Amino acid sequence: SMFPLNTFNNLCVFFLLIMIYSAAGWVGEMVYCSVGKGHICEKRGFLNGFICPIYGHGALLVLYVLHGGFKNPILTFLGGMVLTTALEYFTSWFMQAAFGIRAWDYTGQWLSIDGRTSGKYMFFWGILGLVWVKLILPRLLRLIQRIPWKIRYSLTLVCFILIFVDGVMTLMALDAWYSRMAGVAQNSPVSQFFATYFNDDFMAHRFQTMKIDTSTAGRM
Repeated sequence: SMFPLNTFNNLCVFFLLIMIYSAAGWVGEMVYCSVGKGHICEKRGFLNGFICPIYGHGALLVLYVLHGGFKNPILTFLGGMVLTTALEYFTSWFMQAAFGIRAWDYTGQWLSIDGRTSGKYMFFWGILGLVWVKLILPRLLRLIQRIPWKIRYSLTLVCFILIFVDGVMTLMALDAWYSRMAGVAQNSPVSQFFATYFNDDFMAHRFQTMKIDTSTAGRM
């Protein structure tokens, strides 16, 4: 059944669930990428934190749109696949429209849709959604509920502040990267800060799987 957000305690638990899943997604992505390339390959979702927020948002979609999943596991698999594939497609489209960034490219793969998703990843997302609601979620809920409430609230507050700051900085760093690549003058103190501490080489290394082409951005 759907996890209710009717109390502050439940909001804290829900936020921690999303953070745990985002962190687990980062670990999974790093291992998958590193094994494929034969060297350590970080697939960062945010500028500083070790998380891939798309996994947390995917978990949120599956949990609330599917109300925690269907009794029939095949329907849960299909529902999770459709929801998270749509999220992956939208995220890819947004990154390109806003920053000219191709976050990933599956062109040429089986059932590829604009290179933004493919049959292999649709299946992968469906399996993850099924495992999430049937196996991981109940155990994680029990684990989090065992954390004393004062620690739980403090942990939520600290994580929320860190993630909020990191999210804002990530968007600003991506925007500054785009502006530099587009030849926009970097005159403001903010743009000079990002040009100094998060320059093109840093961004290319931090987001190793991303390719930026400002001509493809929708805001040109």
